[in-house]
Amino acid sequence: MHCLLLLRPSTALQKTTDEAIRKFSGIHEVKIEVDIVKTAIEFAKCVDQGRRYGAVIIEHEIEEVEVNYILNLYHDLKRKPPLLLSKANYEKLVKRLLATQITPVFKDFNKDFIYDYLKETLIIAEKKIDIRIIKEVLLSVTGIIHENTQVKLEALGLSEIKAKDSKQEMSSIIAFIGDGVMGTLSIATTNNLIGLFCQKMLFCEPSDVTATMRADVLNELSNQILGAFRNKLAQDGYELSTSMQIVVAGDKDHLFQTKTNGHYYYLRFKHANDDFLITFAYGSYKKQTGEPNFSRAALGNRSLDVRVLNLVVKALGDVININGDRPHKMSLSEQKGQDYLGESLHILHCRGHQGSFIAAIDMPRSTVGLITQETMGISAADLTPDMINDVCGELINQVAGSIKKYISAMGYEYLNVFHGSFCAEDQISYLLKNQGLYCRMGFTLRDQPFTVCYGMEAAQGSKIFDIWGYVKSLGQAAKPAGKGKSAG
Repeated sequence: MHCLLLLRPSTALQKTTDEAIRKFSGIHEVKIEVDIVKTAIEFAKCVDQGRRYGAVIIEHEIEEVEVNYILNLYHDLKRKPPLLLSKANYEKLVKRLLATQITPVFKDFNKDFIYDYLKETLIIAEKKIDIRIIKEVLLSVTGIIHENTQVKLEALGLSEIKAKDSKQEMSSIIAFIGDGVMGTLSIATTNNLIGLFCQKMLFCEPSDVTATMRADVLNELSNQILGAFRNKLAQDGYELSTSMQIVVAGDKDHLFQTKTNGHYYYLRFKHANDDFLITFAYGSYKKQTGEPNFSRAALGNRSLDVRVLNLVVKALGDVININGDRPHKMSLSEQKGQDYLGESLHILHCRGHQGSFIAAIDMPRSTVGLITQETMGISAADLTPDMINDVCGELINQVAGSIKKYISAMGYEYLNVFHGSFCAEDQISYLLKNQGLYCRMGFTLRDQPFTVCYGMEAAQGSKIFDIWGYVKSLGQAAKPAGKGKSAG
């Protein structure tokens, strides 16, 4: 049982609260009771009688004597319910109570605000998404594919699985987060099947299909499938927003490994001899009271803060070094929305209500071999794709952890949303499509090269320290960074 208390509310607020509670209780099957009192003294009596409140809403301005009464009450209470306050009341209490105990409402107590507050504070973080929703949307994939491509896929069953490696010629991953839920939708398939989709969608001949066309088509279909999830979950009160998007491809199979925690649902489709494999993975996180959902409208002016970039280089040197020899930064360029070639790619994507960032390492086998030879006695010639993914997956995890530690002092707080690695015996191409400002930094470690991709879409960061204009001016070619600045 959950309870709200309204202190001297208007008739309009009572009606709005009732409507929000009816909507919330109907969707989430959570019962909520409302107490209405006229004075702070009555509020205290309710508490003395054992009522425990999820929130106390104070709409009309309270007198100083009531302010003092509430302060004394909160001094004695062990469990202090959060106060939702109008602007005038917030200004009276902001310097006299902890920030975690008060939430300002500068506009009005409308139904959406009250509903969102209930959703943020009362939904149990570990609640699983109804399997019927997942099954319904996954099984609608055949319709989405057929509508776009006139190709009919055969569904071969849905199962809940543990995280496992995937091996295909093409893979696509989209991350999402919101309302205590975060995860990924990934697709693994073949060049041949996506090439067929290109022919149908773009009205072209087989000989006209390019790798870039295949990447764009797979990315578009991934967006539409995740869109079906978002629309269905929105009916159950979840507000999810799309985050990182990546497509990886190669002439041969590549190994895709993810370390995202949570529930995994696996659905296999087939067309002739080609697989179309979907994995929907999600986990939960605890939202902070009053924390807004991520929205691009709240980000303000974006910038690539040089202070943050310097901390990224410092974090890199903390993790990737050999007997004190740290990487040297050799070049800088813009990370564009186009295909890049590499031998392996390792990504950690983090996000919070302030924004998001991606840190990725594009590392050749020879450089991985240098590290493993020095640390484990394993040469580059003995490395397999799964070994490279294990080694570099741990490196990017530690680098991103160090980045988060350094930039937390600047006010950034992020959650890990996606952690994955891609590697093949041959080359892979990768396409990162993300909102935000991203750059590529070339490094050498004892003359062995590797590339770091880093960027962010964040509300914070100062325009005074913004170097995005400079990075854009460098063009596609990576500009040398002097004689090689040490990462540290």
